Amino acid sequence: MRMILPALLYLTCALAAVSPADAEPAGRAVRIGVYQNHPKVFVDEHGVPMGIFVDLLEEMARLEGWRLEYVPGTWRENLQRLREGRLELVVDVAETAERAEEFLLSRGWVLESWVDVYTLENRRVRRFADLDGRVIAVLQGSIQEQFLSTGVGQLFGIRFQLLPLPDYPATVEALRTRKADALAASRFFYYSPHKGPGIVPNHLILYPGGLHVAFCRSGCEELATTFDSHLARMKDDFSSVYYESLRRWLQTPVVRRDRVPRWVF
Repeated sequence: MRMILPALLYLTCALAAVSPADAEPAGRAVRIGVYQNHPKVFVDEHGVPMGIFVDLLEEMARLEGWRLEYVPGTWRENLQRLREGRLELVVDVAETAERAEEFLLSRGWVLESWVDVYTLENRRVRRFADLDGRVIAVLQGSIQEQFLSTGVGQLFGIRFQLLPLPDYPATVEALRTRKADALAASRFFYYSPHKGPGIVPNHLILYPGGLHVAFCRSGCEELATTFDSHLARMKDDFSSVYYESLRRWLQTPVVRRDRVPRWVF
């Protein structure tokens, strides 16, 4: 009995010394700014972040052991938090010279996009010049606001008024209540449930470019490099989470590289 008790005491101390944290080191905590822009990124009615960018980050987190923390906010709030170092990254960021200086942008774009103009179905426009004298609702702090406020109207010889609003539901409400004649958003707004019936794209391709992930300038270099590596691998593999997510949210057809072209038969 005298020999058993010391042995049990030693075993207990040894087990206590090996904590779960020592056995499985916790991965890096990554705070991510998200906002409402379905299907690229959004928070559903249950408070669960979803969308194309979220699908990619969740897969990378699974592979790297990251602990993701999603921080909802408006678009402007997200960028400000990133500037202040309160976030590691913000998704769905169009590249500009100013943003490239402020943040670390992913080397590769996640999605290709452009700015389009949406109107009520019975108030379509055929060309950008048709917006002369109109009110255009835009997401506050977005690339659409920045692009349309840089004198682009002068290039077309027109004048319009911008109506910056905090989120896309507010821009839709302004359109439906006739406070705005049109709203400017990315091409992906076509897939958003916020668009609703009766609101149509006018297929005006303005400011084409890629959508990136923006990382904090200080302390996020390794995170950005790892993200770029995974994104490149995913885009090179048609069976990856990247293409699965595109098919899920954009309902794109499955790419089959083994299919025999119809002209062969």
